[in-house]
Amino acid sequence: MKLVEALELLKQTPPADAPALEVQLACGFTPLHLLTFLGAHLRRTFPSHRVSIATGAFGDLSGNLERLAKLEGGTVIAVVEWADLDPRLGIRILGGWAPSQLGDFVQTARGRSDRIHAAIAAVAHKNTVAVVLPTLPIPPASYTPAWFGSNLETALNAIRADYRADCPIYPA
Repeated sequence: MKLVEALELLKQTPPADAPALEVQLACGFTPLHLLTFLGAHLRRTFPSHRVSIATGAFGDLSGNLERLAKLEGGTVIAVVEWADLDPRLGIRILGGWAPSQLGDFVQTARGRSDRIHAAIAAVAHKNTVAVVLPTLPIPPASYTPAWFGSNLETALNAIRADYRADCPIYPA
């Protein structure tokens, strides 16, 4: 779907008496185009519903998820990026990539991953939750050739793999 098509879908309004479909989008970034494409996808999937998507505060994925723990019977989409695990892994905060600091990346990422995992588990007890784990490549923070996996990349990929293994998957 192209952006223009998504915007056209969002222009279509369902009947006033249509049931509401409220989705909570938890992420640490500003989801401008994600909101557009997600809204269009939901509008296409549920054409007879009024779709609304709410987001939380910028840069606070774990806090956004923790605030959603009070929600009951809702739908939550959590998008986890590398910057949510350690801000130095994002493009907005650079620096601190000295070889002596790379071990701290892993400790910070593990701690934040555990906090996010606990928050998602709390939300998932009473809601339907979809989790999107980091899909972008790990930023080039290490000092090894690109063809050779660094300890940092290996540890971060292990955190992602552990998280994926711990997420419960329920058949549809």
